[in-house]
Amino acid sequence: MAHPARGRLQYEHSMEQQREHHNYYNYYTEIEDHFVRRRGKNLLVSPLDWSLIATWKETGIPLRIVLRGIDRAFDGFEARARKGRLVNSLFYCHQAVMEAFEEYRESRVGSDSQASAPPVDQRPLLEFFQRKLVEIEEARPCFQNPPWLAEEFEGCLARLRELDQSAREMPESRLESLERDLSVMDQRLLAAVEKVVEPGRVEEWKKQGKAALRIYKRRVDKETYEKIFANFLRRKLREAYRLPQFTLFQL
Repeated sequence: MAHPARGRLQYEHSMEQQREHHNYYNYYTEIEDHFVRRRGKNLLVSPLDWSLIATWKETGIPLRIVLRGIDRAFDGFEARARKGRLVNSLFYCHQAVMEAFEEYRESRVGSDSQASAPPVDQRPLLEFFQRKLVEIEEARPCFQNPPWLAEEFEGCLARLRELDQSAREMPESRLESLERDLSVMDQRLLAAVEKVVEPGRVEEWKKQGKAALRIYKRRVDKETYEKIFANFLRRKLREAYRLPQFTLFQL
């Protein structure tokens, strides 16, 4: 007979997974919307803030844990802030998010992490692939020369079409495996672009990134700083080559 406590943990973990998969598609937009709501006044999230969100995603911080950290940061700020002051960057919430993530990881010790994930809802997935196919076709003019870059582009486009077809034919597909495939394709295109972009443009982007991150450098550890900086440069590359991001987290 199954142990009652273990059965409860497995059930809670299963419900947790379902909530995570329900929100899988909304990681970036949910964080942005939540931050703006807590701030109380509209604010465009900066490219640097988007790079921080990407770093949280790469670290594996679940959406609800990020939102919990944002709430904690704002609750603390509102308890001691002078009238008229506002939080102007997601970086203010970073420490609270990391503390919430550490608590989450400690609470997961001993839980059954091998429980199966729920099946994927195909409708938003198919819409995602159709949108990305349109976006990458729009980027085609930026990938015509040199010839090897055009070949790399066509190879990734063909792979994207294969993934689109597999999503239609495999009802038991899991988001994680699709995300890994998309990540490989995404990194290949970025690596190709890095070889042809003008060095002067890269140096200018680095200057911009360092200037924007200067006031936050002491607030994050070296590894996190480097990840945020790298994500900032990748975002600049995407903008220059009209290259969409291939991840299920950003729909």
